[in-house]
Amino acid sequence: MNKKQSIVAWSITLSCSTVFILLSTIAHASVTPAVISPESPSEFTGGKDNNKDGKPDEIYVKEGNMELLKEDTDFDGKFNKVTYYENEKLIKIEEDIDKDGQWDYRYFYKDGKPDRVEKATE
Repeated sequence: MNKKQSIVAWSITLSCSTVFILLSTIAHASVTPAVISPESPSEFTGGKDNNKDGKPDEIYVKEGNMELLKEDTDFDGKFNKVTYYENEKLIKIEEDIDKDGQWDYRYFYKDGKPDRVEKATE
């Protein structure tokens, strides 16, 4: 590889690294919800307010190696989706589709990949 090819290769590597770092930073900033104490979630008054109505639409709780993200995806003021992580890997998502306060679907993941789905019995 001559000097010119070496400079071009280095420039491409540096550009790709810069783009990756910028995209990672933007992605992390846009999806990282506030962290609250798992001991007193009822006292929590903040969170990520996506629709700016003054109510949290995402609440993130971490306890040891377990994490969960509660979401109000339809912005009606009630959490209708809970995502569970263990050791930073997705393990389960529960969704309340009909807004009755009970999960309708549970999606299970194995090694972070979809494994099976359960539908609530009526």
